[in-house]
Amino acid sequence: MERLLHVIKKNRLKISRILIVCLILIDFLSTPRWPMKPLTIILLEVLAFALVLIAAFGRLWMAKGFEGSR
Repeated sequence: MERLLHVIKKNRLKISRILIVCLILIDFLSTPRWPMKPLTIILLEVLAFALVLIAAFGRLWMAKGFEGSR
């Protein structure tokens, strides 16, 4: 088990990139199971954008926090 964790830690960026490529391919090759109204699509896009902004600002906040503690 420790060996597996070591391999995962060592190759975490490669594993992440492979998973992201797989998820993007699944997204592009799949179709929605139900029809969506234009308003629903807009609301989902706004929600996704807001979540990305929150994640980006959180990342900046943590980077600033670690920089200041050194």
